[in-house]
Amino acid sequence: MEKVKFSVILGCWNYGMFLPDALDSLLSQTYFPDEILFINDNSTDNTEEVFTRYLPRLYERGADKGVDITTIRNHKRLGTVQVMNLSYGAMRGEYGVYLSADDTHHPEYYAHAIKVLDENPKVGVVYPDIKLFGIYNQIWDMGDNYREKMKEGNCISGSSVFRKQVFWDVDGFRETQMEDYDFWKRVIEKWDAYHIPKPYISWRRHEFGVRSEGNDIERRINYGKS
Repeated sequence: MEKVKFSVILGCWNYGMFLPDALDSLLSQTYFPDEILFINDNSTDNTEEVFTRYLPRLYERGADKGVDITTIRNHKRLGTVQVMNLSYGAMRGEYGVYLSADDTHHPEYYAHAIKVLDENPKVGVVYPDIKLFGIYNQIWDMGDNYREKMKEGNCISGSSVFRKQVFWDVDGFRETQMEDYDFWKRVIEKWDAYHIPKPYISWRRHEFGVRSEGNDIERRINYGKS
């Protein structure tokens, strides 16, 4: 089987209204992925229609590297942890990233993060700063001192670029209240992390999401510690 360098996992549950922005941000990347895994977690809106409409553009954009695009349609909603374990386990890339359908990624994000991983074999995850947009706007400086920060709260986004090996090394995600925090805490026990001080990840704040304002306040305290 041909070696795959970089995979993007695009997850969606009833975010068809936001999916075009996520897909446009994917199409804008200066480093386009070798593999795209689209996970439709039993959406009941127009998610499938939107993604199907974008397929020709995705194939055209990745034609030079023969991009492989796979759609996984769940017949019942699995939720975050099962979707992450399913998709991270299935992806073929040496490196990967998760893009939620209601978020966007900066055009230079993947190229920058992949360069870091190529040059630093002990680094298992590359995490940038985060830009909030939508209901309210803010920039989160995630900071360099991740080992100290992670003792009190999370500073590594679930949309960070990672080596697939870290997933196997910690046996994937576990069912907890903050599954991404639990995952990355276990990862940094075995691997180094690398902070890029640029807001490459844009998180949409909206009334339809699982990220309520109250939850954001808690996460802001965790992510914003200096």
